[in-house]
Amino acid sequence: MKKILSILLICLTFGFSNSVFAQTVLTFTTTGTNTWVCPAGVTTVTVQCWGGGGSGGGTPNSNNLSGGGGGGGAYASGAVTVVPGTSYNLVVGAGGTGNGATGGAGVASTFNTTSIVAVGGDAGTGNVGTGVGGSGGAAASCTGTVTRSGGNGANGVNNTSGGGGGGGAGTTGGGGNATGTTAGTGTTVGGGNGGAGITANGAGNAGVTCGGGGGGSKKNGNGGNGARGQVILSFNCPTYSLTSTAASTPIFTGSGSTITLTSSAAGMPVGVYTVTYNLSAPNAATGLTSTFTVSTAGSGTFTTSNLANAGTTTITITNLSSSTTTACNSTISTNNTSSIVSVAPPTYCTNTGGAAGYYINSFSTTGGTTNISNTSGGLSASGYGNFTGQSASAMQGTTITFSITTGSSSFSTYGFGIWIDWNQDGDFSDAGEAVYNSGAYSNTTTGTFTVPLTALSGS
Repeated sequence: MKKILSILLICLTFGFSNSVFAQTVLTFTTTGTNTWVCPAGVTTVTVQCWGGGGSGGGTPNSNNLSGGGGGGGAYASGAVTVVPGTSYNLVVGAGGTGNGATGGAGVASTFNTTSIVAVGGDAGTGNVGTGVGGSGGAAASCTGTVTRSGGNGANGVNNTSGGGGGGGAGTTGGGGNATGTTAGTGTTVGGGNGGAGITANGAGNAGVTCGGGGGGSKKNGNGGNGARGQVILSFNCPTYSLTSTAASTPIFTGSGSTITLTSSAAGMPVGVYTVTYNLSAPNAATGLTSTFTVSTAGSGTFTTSNLANAGTTTITITNLSSSTTTACNSTISTNNTSSIVSVAPPTYCTNTGGAAGYYINSFSTTGGTTNISNTSGGLSASGYGNFTGQSASAMQGTTITFSITTGSSSFSTYGFGIWIDWNQDGDFSDAGEAVYNSGAYSNTTTGTFTVPLTALSGS
């Protein structure tokens, strides 16, 4: 019976793991450089690029001139291996801008500079008797598993017509070539038609998105603009989840609690996350966020906002998302709460002392997670200096090494003592809280102390 149950559980586990990914599609249409940050758990992205269409040729005056049509933009696609948390640049190629002569070529659309490249179409020539149509973006010049050529623009006819623009390539084939004034047809999916050539005097017609070449002008007009390209990213977002939420507690009011989130490796893979959480009374707040990095799959920590009021506050994790440019996010509704006890910080006695000639010149520690290095030297103006802004931190069980030197005065040797309020009850009289006593006079001393396993977390 046990063996049958184990096999059943394994089957259920495999069945669940197949359903924790959701397809996400991002379309980029803003020309120029864009940025995409790879979400946690995403290692492959399918990239589709459409290059920009070339502009039609222009005619600057009323002479019997005609412009050729611009070439259509190419198409390229392929799967690219990516690294979670890494920022990738992608370029959406602009269409060429028409003018009174030979205008601008279409700009290539790219992902990660060279990983996937779809080139733009060439511009049709202008300011000549018979403008020559621009070539479509060539598949041979693209980079990708699938590459398609854009359609060629048609030649203009002197004193008769401007040439039509070539069609943009699409997912299913190359763009159509223009013939005379008839524009090339954009190929599905995504390829745009070229701009039609004209027989009346004037500017050429613009190409259609994506990647349609602009039409050529006839007498005294600019060539038609080529259409922009685009970039589409497709990838599978994992479903993020938690198996436990634990808060460091108690903490002092005015400080935050360190929250440890635990999951399976698949439920919280390596990457950069934004966590959304709510706090209950007496520190009620909703929709708070914090960013944290998971370096080891399945575990991550972040610090809450400061808790101003004393009492017991419940934190509830509501969402985990990864990447500021992507909608990889999961609503969290289980294993997502923990309690934080916040108390007022203890009040310690006021320091008093004798002659101003006795003072510590420097104090430093090593061995902690963070350490103190106060080597500024000199006597504080009021005798005692407040250095509570400097602190060392260490895990329970860690041994800390310290070094102390005295100030230079006629009284050059002193006795030294170090006290730490391990249980945070406002005094230093509990057992083990006098962590060092020199027992003899000296002007320099070094030593060690070990953080007890029972020490409360500091703030």
